[in-house]
Amino acid sequence: MTGTHWLMLCIALLAAGLVYALALLKAERRHFNAESSRINRLNRFLAAHARASRLFRSYRREEELWQAACRMSVETGYAVLACVYAVDGAWVRRLGSAGPATRILENVPNPFALDAPEMRGTYTVRALLDGTQLVSNDYVLDPRAGRWREEAVDHSIRSIAWLPIRRDSQVHAVLMLCAGEPNFFDSEMLAVLGDLTEEMAFALDCILLQRQVGTGTSSPGQ
Repeated sequence: MTGTHWLMLCIALLAAGLVYALALLKAERRHFNAESSRINRLNRFLAAHARASRLFRSYRREEELWQAACRMSVETGYAVLACVYAVDGAWVRRLGSAGPATRILENVPNPFALDAPEMRGTYTVRALLDGTQLVSNDYVLDPRAGRWREEAVDHSIRSIAWLPIRRDSQVHAVLMLCAGEPNFFDSEMLAVLGDLTEEMAFALDCILLQRQVGTGTSSPGQ
């Protein structure tokens, strides 16, 4: 191999190494930006959580609490759509909603029967019955998505979380949050949201206690 060939080979190897180094740098930068965005988002949500803890306890009616929770979830960046479904005997009622994607709710029954065949397999009913957090972090391709998936996708919904809210030991309601990006609800986010729903449950207990005091009634066992 002549000196010219060696020189060309060295230049090619150097160029390949440079391209590889630049690719690594870009990947690290993307990872740093994503991590920085995630941390900033969590910090923002934690600050909102602290404000919500005080705010929720100021309400005197259940519907006001749910509407405020939905509005706060959207305003602080939790969701492009937030709504609360509450159990009322054999029925499920939507008692609060907020966000630019609320138009998709126009075609969702309200109220609907808890045992309605078309609702039985939905995430909302499963969360109400099972009492566990449920997440669809890629709703576009989720094979378990409900009949309104196409409308949700058309309104830029990519991830959804269903968060149970308990009254005593029973699930009383579910907070549904819809985000505009996939993989939005990671484990840290769900932990923050779990704390938020506990605050909502405590505020609900306060509302019911005040109602009992106001009407002169007592809860069972008192």
